Amino acid sequence: MRDGARIDTSRAGRPGVLPRCSGLVLLLMALASAPVVAQESSGPTFVDLEGEVLDVGSQVPVAAAIVVLPTLDLTTVSDDYGYFVFSGVPAGTYPLRVMRLGYIDFEGDVSVTGGEVHVVRLNPQPVDLGEIEVHVIRPEELEWRAAGTVLGVIGPVEMEEMRIRTQSLDQILTIRPLSRTRYVQPRGPNGLGCLRVTTALYSDGCAAMVVDGVLLTRESADWVFRMSPEEIFAIRFVHGADAGVRYGYAGANGVLIIETRRGR
Repeated sequence: MRDGARIDTSRAGRPGVLPRCSGLVLLLMALASAPVVAQESSGPTFVDLEGEVLDVGSQVPVAAAIVVLPTLDLTTVSDDYGYFVFSGVPAGTYPLRVMRLGYIDFEGDVSVTGGEVHVVRLNPQPVDLGEIEVHVIRPEELEWRAAGTVLGVIGPVEMEEMRIRTQSLDQILTIRPLSRTRYVQPRGPNGLGCLRVTTALYSDGCAAMVVDGVLLTRESADWVFRMSPEEIFAIRFVHGADAGVRYGYAGANGVLIIETRRGR
């Protein structure tokens, strides 16, 4: 009280106070709802498009096939296992084109959702050859070669079946021989398994082993035959000049190349 008058410092009941408080509340509500709007307007999901190119008749993986996603302007080439991958593709449905000399071009739509391997099967078509060279082999050698199938590759799609039917690599090589090979079981408790080339009648050497690009010694390679199919992504056998160029003298009896799922 000053000079008999009271100074009231209370703002209650004064005009204009309530509207300002209401405006502050509305501003806070707008800020709180902003992250929800941003979340709802997030961008597309990016996944990997994986696939394997196979021959429709023999089911052999087709290497060096050109794989194209035209609408995304993306191109890649299948590897020795017929496998290909496009990384970071927006989820959705896209036209896919696959081309390879000696096969009819494949065109179709593929649904990209991630987590699965798409199988593309190509139909062979004749290729005009200028000359044909004929090699004659002895009947006994032909019989010896029959121990292996015509397939020298077990790709990622076929490996899915092997994981169900087998428990180790030596079982895979027994029920599904690779081309020009025969798996020989260990002799005795301290014996070592051996993948033997069948194209040479009198060869008793074992194929070399390569796991994820590492060439193993004969002794250290023995554990590979006990490897679980769950660890294996794909298997391939190379021999002759191909093995010699890549691995030199170590590839004289062929080379079993294993690519693991971890090392992929």
